[in-house]
Amino acid sequence: PIMTKGMVAWAGGRSGGPDWFINVFEKPVTSWGKQHTVWGEIQDKESFFTIQTMQALPVTKAGVSGLYYLDEKIEFTLTLE
Repeated sequence: PIMTKGMVAWAGGRSGGPDWFINVFEKPVTSWGKQHTVWGEIQDKESFFTIQTMQALPVTKAGVSGLYYLDEKIEFTLTLE
């Protein structure tokens, strides 16, 4: 599907995946095609605040894929409802 803000997906294909990622772009992303599987969606403000906090952490860009990886491991808890 076309990724919209808050969708959580597994990336495959050219990324060398699988890697999971959260779309944080304001507009739908059509350029990613369909080389991913959406398996969740961030919907509440508190979770988006956590994502914004993570975005401020140091990262390294990975080659031509355009993906960024955190420089240091973080620990978090995921709750499924």
